[in-house]
Amino acid sequence: MFSINTIYIFLFILVFIIIFTTKLLEVKAYDGKKILLDCSFFFDRVSEDSDVKKTCAISEEDFGKLRLQFEKFLNYLNNVGFIKSRIFVMNKDKCFFYGTDYYLKICRDYNKSKDKDCLLCQKFWKSIREDPGVILTNNLIKKESRKDIILYKTYDCKKDDTFIIGVICQDKF
Repeated sequence: MFSINTIYIFLFILVFIIIFTTKLLEVKAYDGKKILLDCSFFFDRVSEDSDVKKTCAISEEDFGKLRLQFEKFLNYLNNVGFIKSRIFVMNKDKCFFYGTDYYLKICRDYNKSKDKDCLLCQKFWKSIREDPGVILTNNLIKKESRKDIILYKTYDCKKDDTFIIGVICQDKF
């Protein structure tokens, strides 16, 4: 039926699979507080950009300079378990989204737009005034909906303008 060589080969493959899955593949456990701290630091880095500070918004040229940082941050969020994450940056007139699909969506004067993403900007801007969310450490604010978690920070700029940087995260489940 089975020769002794076949059994040896089968045992060798089984031992190899056990060693490979237990020793060579490390499963990283991510700390939730570290993820929140990384989000806060990332938002601060983006807000400290000199062009962003001056205009209280991110222009397409600014985005070109910051694109690599956005992509690294989205990959980091994807690796820790948040899929379909989207970064958003907005002020009272303009907002943009950049997601894991690496598509940039810019909404200028989103209060008058009928686009789905622009309506999301309008809804979010209004909800900040009514229910801003829970303040976490480092002035990070967290809002939870049925399937999304929104983490964001607000920054004051100019006289009466507010600049918001955040990320919309969708958990795997």
